[in-house]
Amino acid sequence: MQVAVVGLGSMGRAMAARLLDMGFSVRAWNRSPGRAEGLPVTPCRSAAEAARGAEVVLSSLASDEAVREVVSAPDGILAGLEPSAVHVGTSTISHELGASLARSHTERQRRYLSAPVLGRPDAAAAGRLFVFAGGDESARQQCRPVFEAIGQRTFDFPDAARANLAKIVGNLMLGGILELLGEAIVLGEKGGIEPARTVELLTETAFGCPVIEGYGKRIAAGEFEPPGFRMALGLKDVELALSAGDRLRTPLPAANVVRDHLLAALAGGLEGLDWAALTKVMRYEAGLR
Repeated sequence: MQVAVVGLGSMGRAMAARLLDMGFSVRAWNRSPGRAEGLPVTPCRSAAEAARGAEVVLSSLASDEAVREVVSAPDGILAGLEPSAVHVGTSTISHELGASLARSHTERQRRYLSAPVLGRPDAAAAGRLFVFAGGDESARQQCRPVFEAIGQRTFDFPDAARANLAKIVGNLMLGGILELLGEAIVLGEKGGIEPARTVELLTETAFGCPVIEGYGKRIAAGEFEPPGFRMALGLKDVELALSAGDRLRTPLPAANVVRDHLLAALAGGLEGLDWAALTKVMRYEAGLR
């Protein structure tokens, strides 16, 4: 199967590498040059060129604005997407934009799936992502081999908007876990319990799960570089949840706390770190240095 990957950030590059490992032929384009170096992909000069001839086009981009630009530009994905192909948007975007993309593709007689992924780049490289696929069933079936290559499970939704909302819900939960985990670690540290010991007692009792274990060890060791998920992206996703809460009239008080700590982290110069480093803000507030 010929697959195009548009956007070679940490996640896009990891998915491209996984697809290559699984025997797919991969075409690729990134807005800034050089990201394809070291990958045996076919480099392309534009998103439209990458899309031409591909059966599935995966886009992995950082924001709503980037997605709009790369999809709709004169040399964007829609300009090169074949009638028989499917554009699969793996980015975490607003569910309003997901619905808009589905409409714009339909107007051009093209097919679109929202399929945001849950997991870090190392999970993508190992084929262990969770995929939230929303859209036409025949398009989902066409993309099934790709989803099975990059993910351990696919959750199906009847439309793009609900798939995007599902990912927003997942990332909201991650942000909330990071907030509470950081508070627990800092409280223990302030009272003389080493962070690694707190993580041990959490993960080896009633609270053991991959998220708490993985992030807990990272926080305890102070290992926030290289970032698997950058602080600014965490803020963007929490703000997507708050926007969805406004639209659906659903209060999200915990999300506001996470947002404020992420803002404080960015204001404090932590932008280049993994979003688990928001624990640094909590340590500062508790008088720990």
